[in-house]
Amino acid sequence: MPTRIPMKLEKIAIGRDEQSWLNRALSGFKFFGGLTVKELDNVMACVDLFHYPASTAVFCEGRPGDSMFVIYQGRVAVRKNKFFILSREVARLGPGEIFGEMALLHAAPRNATLKTLEDSKLFVLLAEDFRMLLDKSPDMARRMRHLADGRAWIERQR
Repeated sequence: MPTRIPMKLEKIAIGRDEQSWLNRALSGFKFFGGLTVKELDNVMACVDLFHYPASTAVFCEGRPGDSMFVIYQGRVAVRKNKFFILSREVARLGPGEIFGEMALLHAAPRNATLKTLEDSKLFVLLAEDFRMLLDKSPDMARRMRHLADGRAWIERQR
């Protein structure tokens, strides 16, 4: 069962500035690079913006992936579990960085835990909403799955 956005998070209205910023971020990201303007507009219409307080877990390693995130403001730490009880920080992400995108196509478990380092604003796209878009556009679905399959193959080679 997919995890929904926790109700305690503050949903933020998306204005023109945020919309323009998101458009640039998604357009420059290879995962969405092959979309038409209309398709990208449809994706953006499904995105919400949330305030994540400092030290909030965005998602946890091993839990089902059900959403993608774009950091608008703030920073997050990426941590990987080691020996079930220990974890280590493997990266820090900041504004403009995108994570969790493979969850839009594959409901595989998360491979890391992400936690905010400071108050952050994250754009969120739920996989359920994205899959509805793909159901309405078989051509878009074909292109996205082709890209995802290529990325999955690259990950398996590592």
